[in-house]
Amino acid sequence: MKGAVKYLDSIRALNYDQVPLSSYDNMYQILKDAYSGDAIKQNIAGEYYENGYLEDADYHRALYWYLKAADQGEIYSMYRIAMMLYNGNGIPKSSVYYLAYLCMFAMYSQKSRFILH
Repeated sequence: MKGAVKYLDSIRALNYDQVPLSSYDNMYQILKDAYSGDAIKQNIAGEYYENGYLEDADYHRALYWYLKAADQGEIYSMYRIAMMLYNGNGIPKSSVYYLAYLCMFAMYSQKSRFILH
């Protein structure tokens, strides 16, 4: 699974703006865009909260933003939800839902075929 995470990080670097994760100004702008419906910024907001970049990790807020982004078809948020379900971060572990979100990620991402082989 570590190889999959490294692969996803390399894809993410190609598809997202390079956003420094240590500034409150950046967080404000990201949240402003996330609230206005930008799926990529919603996913980044989820990463801020899940990883605790500016405060302690808040898995419930992270899940909220990941679900908002996933509803719009943002594939990396589907992967993050799957990993939260797999690890039980802030939510109960669920192999059924983990596989469902992982399958959605695979279905929406042509590049994910390299991860699942």
